[in-house]
Amino acid sequence: MSSHSYGEMCPNCGKNMDVTDSNNPYPQRSCQCISCGFTAFMEVEYMDLEELNELREEGDFEPIATLPKQEFGV
Repeated sequence: MSSHSYGEMCPNCGKNMDVTDSNNPYPQRSCQCISCGFTAFMEVEYMDLEELNELREEGDFEPIATLPKQEFGV
C-alpha cells in the first residue's frame, strides 16, 4: 500500500494542481488546484442489480439473480 503526490496541469485554469494517487485499500486519485479551486475526488458506490447485469451481459457473462454482499467502502 502506497501513495504519491505530484503536480499536473489543471483542466480548468491550466495552472499547476496537486494530484495524489493512492492504492490504500484500492486505487484512488484526488486533485486540488489552489489557483482556481478545481477539485476532484473519487466516489465509492455500487451498481444496482439492473446496472450490474447490463454490464455483465455486455461482457458475455451470465446475469445474476441477486446482488453479492456490498459493504466495503460505502
